[in-house]
Amino acid sequence: MANANTKTAEQTQSNSAHTPTAPTTESASKAAHAAVDQVAQKAATAEDYVRKHASESAETLHEKREALEASLKSSVSRSRRFAQENPLLCAGLAFAAGMAVTALIRRK
Repeated sequence: MANANTKTAEQTQSNSAHTPTAPTTESASKAAHAAVDQVAQKAATAEDYVRKHASESAETLHEKREALEASLKSSVSRSRRFAQENPLLCAGLAFAAGMAVTALIRRK
C-alpha cells in the first residue's frame, strides 16, 4: 500500500512538472516579477542617492568643524595677546562685568 502511494505521488509530481502553467497564473507571475523589479530598481536608486548625500554632508560637516576650530583658536590667541598687552584694561573690564552681574542678581 505504501508503495502504491509513493508511485502515485511521484506520478503527480512528474505530471505537474510537465503541465503548462495556466495563463492567469503566468500573467500574475509576470506582473509580480515586474513589480518586484521596479521596486528593487527604485530602492537601489534611493540607496545611491542617500549614500551620495550622506557622504557629501559628512565632508561638509568636517570642513565646517575644521573652520570653526581654526576660528576658535584664532580668537583665543587674540584674546590672550590683548590681555597681555593691556592688563589694567582687562582688570577694569573684569571688575565692571562683575559689578554688572552683581547688580542684576540683586535686582531679582
